[in-house]
Amino acid sequence: MDGEMQELAAAVWAREVAKSSEERQEVSHVNYKTIDDIGEKGQCQGAVVSKKKLCGKTSKEEKTKIASLDNGYVRRRTNTRTRRRLKHVVDELRLRKTDISNAAEKVNKVVDAILQSGKQSKGSLFEKIKKISSGSYYERVKILKPNEFDIMLEISQTSSKSIVMTNLDKNDPYYTLSFKERKPSAMCKYLNLEGNISASEIVKEFRHLIEQIIGKPGMDDVYLHAKNSRSPAETLTIKNEPQDISVDLVIALKIVNEWPEETNSGMNIDDWLGMKVKQEYKKSHFYMVPKQAVTRNKTMNADIWRISFSNIEKKIITNHGSEKNCCGKRASKKNSCCRKQCLKLLKYLLELLNINGEQRKMKQFCSYHAKTALLHFCVKHPKDEDWKFKDLEFHFDKYVDFFLDCLRRYMLCNFFIPAHNLFSEEFVDKSSCDYLYEEIRYQKTNNYPIFYE
Repeated sequence: MDGEMQELAAAVWAREVAKSSEERQEVSHVNYKTIDDIGEKGQCQGAVVSKKKLCGKTSKEEKTKIASLDNGYVRRRTNTRTRRRLKHVVDELRLRKTDISNAAEKVNKVVDAILQSGKQSKGSLFEKIKKISSGSYYERVKILKPNEFDIMLEISQTSSKSIVMTNLDKNDPYYTLSFKERKPSAMCKYLNLEGNISASEIVKEFRHLIEQIIGKPGMDDVYLHAKNSRSPAETLTIKNEPQDISVDLVIALKIVNEWPEETNSGMNIDDWLGMKVKQEYKKSHFYMVPKQAVTRNKTMNADIWRISFSNIEKKIITNHGSEKNCCGKRASKKNSCCRKQCLKLLKYLLELLNINGEQRKMKQFCSYHAKTALLHFCVKHPKDEDWKFKDLEFHFDKYVDFFLDCLRRYMLCNFFIPAHNLFSEEFVDKSSCDYLYEEIRYQKTNNYPIFYE
C-alpha cells in the first residue's frame, strides 16, 4: 500500500507540474505544501490513509483529506501558525512611542548643542551646519529599542557646483574632491598639497568642535569615543536608563553636481516607481562622507570621500509603493504592503545571528546589506499587489531567498553604482558569505527558530 500511495503521489504531482505557472502562483500565495511532504509511511501532515479507508469505508471527512491529495497540495497548518508568529515578531520590533520620544529628546539636545556651537564660528565651514533626517530611525525601519542613532550633519558651500569629483576606481564609490574654479575661503584650510579637499582635516576640526561642548552644563552625561580611523563617524555615548544611547555623527558634504557617470545604470526604478520619479531623484543633490577607501585590500590615504545617496534612499523607503495609496495615510490595512516589515525582519535576523553566532564572520555584515537587497528585490517585484501584508510569511521567504542567492554568488550590487559589489572580497570574505548562507538557510528551513528562542 505504501507503494500505491507513492505512485498516487507521483501521478498527482506530475499533473500539478503540468498546470500553468499562473495557477501554481495562485496556489503558492495561500501557502500550501507540496506532495513531497508525504512521509516514509505514506502519511501527509497527519492525514493517515489506511487500507480500510481506501477500500470504500471512508468517512466524509476522510474523503476530503484524500481529495486534497488529488489537488496535489495539502494545507500546511504550521504555515498559518508561523505566519501569525512572524506578524507577532514584527509587532515586537515596533518602537514604543514613549521610548522614542525620550531617546529622541536626549539625542536632539546633544545634536542641537553641537550645531549651535558650529553656527557661532563665523566664517567657518561649520557655520551653516545642519542635521539631515535620514537613516533607519527616520525611514521608520528601526527595530527593537531606540538606543542607536546614525545622524548625518550637512555642510554645504555656495560654490559646490564647481567641485570636481575624481573616481579612484569605477568599481568603487570612492572619490577625491577638488575645485575647478576659485576656492571658497572657508575651504582653503582643508585643502592638501594636491589641491584636494582633505576629509581627515575636516573630521579633525569637527571632532574639536564636539570636544569643546563635552562636559559643559547639561552635557556632563555625554562621552566622546576614541576615533576609529576606518569609520567616518564620531561616536558619542549618552547616559540613559535603562540603556545608554549610542550616536554616530557623520559629516556629509552636500554636492549639487550631476550624478557621476558610474550611476547611469543604477537605480532601476522605472517599472516600480516610474520614470518621472526617477528623473526627479536624479536631479536631486547627493552627499560625500569622509571614508578611508579600501581597494584591493589596501587602505588608501585619508583624503578620500565616499558617495552617499542616503537622502534618496529615504525617499524610496518612505514612498515605496507603485500606487499612491500603498501604506499611505488613506490606505486601508487591506491595501498595506509588507516591504518595511520584511526589511525589519531580515535586519533582526542578522542582528540575532551576530549575537548568537560567530561574530568574527558576522561583523562584516550590516543592515545596509539588507536594505540594498530589499531595493533590488522591489525592482524585481514592483507591484504593490505582490507585497500584501496578509502574505507576510510568503514574501519574507522570497526576500530571504533573494538574499541567500546574493550570498551564494558573492554578489550584492550597490543600488546606485552597480559596478560596486558590496560582497566583493575586498569588503566581505567568501568564507563569511558561506557561513551566513548556511545560517540563514537553516533558519528559513526551520521557520526561523531564532526569532522565538
